[in-house]
Amino acid sequence: MSIDNIISIIISILGSSVVTLILSTFIFTPKQEKQKYIFDEKKRAYDSIVVFAQIVLYPKEAKYSLGVTRYNIQELSDKENVNNALNDFKDGYPKDKTNN
Repeated sequence: MSIDNIISIIISILGSSVVTLILSTFIFTPKQEKQKYIFDEKKRAYDSIVVFAQIVLYPKEAKYSLGVTRYNIQELSDKENVNNALNDFKDGYPKDKTNN
């Protein structure tokens, strides 16, 4: 094997590493972060829906199963709990940014 072949192999390895680094930095990492953000938003929305449904459908049982999150559910009235759960639901639901 001549020195030109060895240099050619080294340059191709370094070139592919640089291309992989550039692709990872500018394409793959932002895409993964966006997917993680979307997943977290969906999870937060689903959690707020579940809590809202538990408080509205089963208020007495919810006082013992939900505990304290943003407000003390055991000390407030059922009406206040429903209002708080509705506000949490509205805050937890992702907004559509195209229809401002």
